[in-house]
Amino acid sequence: MNKILIVEDELLIANYICDVLSSEGYKVVGIARDHNEALTLFKKKTPTLVCMDISLKDERDGIALAAQMREIGPFALIYLTAYGDRDNVRRAQQTEPFGFLVKPVTDQTILATVATAMGNDPHINVYEAEQIFRICCSDCEPFVVDCASGKLVVESEEIRLTPKESQMLGFLLSHQGEIIPFSKVKTKVWRDYSVSETSLKTLLWRLRSKLPDRNLIKTIPGFGYCIDAPIEKVTKV
Repeated sequence: MNKILIVEDELLIANYICDVLSSEGYKVVGIARDHNEALTLFKKKTPTLVCMDISLKDERDGIALAAQMREIGPFALIYLTAYGDRDNVRRAQQTEPFGFLVKPVTDQTILATVATAMGNDPHINVYEAEQIFRICCSDCEPFVVDCASGKLVVESEEIRLTPKESQMLGFLLSHQGEIIPFSKVKTKVWRDYSVSETSLKTLLWRLRSKLPDRNLIKTIPGFGYCIDAPIEKVTKV
């Protein structure tokens, strides 16, 4: 059975993640709140996956701890981080994480990220184009994205999206709360990692120009993109 270790010094957050994972049948082998406890549990329980808080209030942060664990044995790694923690995100890449969860985390993002990391999701890297999302931003009225028909609906006005714009936006929305590496976006939209950075930036510029909130898609310099605005799936526009 896949085993998960949670390393998080805020007990409320740790217990919440534990409850979400346990409710879906995952085996959480422990919660560690500091460096020593985490290493002890890691060596004893040999987890398949570690959910690691980057900003541990300890002698070492989560990145240093993950690097030490890498020297002990193999495991999948997911970081918990606050949006805007860009320097740490860049440093964390050296420990080869599967991905990042941006706080505050939700049931949906926890389960989707863990399932993909574990390799249990049969639809890994497959975007369901029929999804419709309602997006609530602080700087504009709520609006709807219909990925199947390639359109935004803003206050009854329809704005058309190109297929690649729709695919990129839908992919990021379906991974709301996660920081998606540039390489994954390239592979998803073009199915070609070698696509130029200029093509990616041009597509993003066009997409942002059509969005009511141009800050909806956040760029994490040197790593990727993230949408952390509240969203919900709906059945119709």
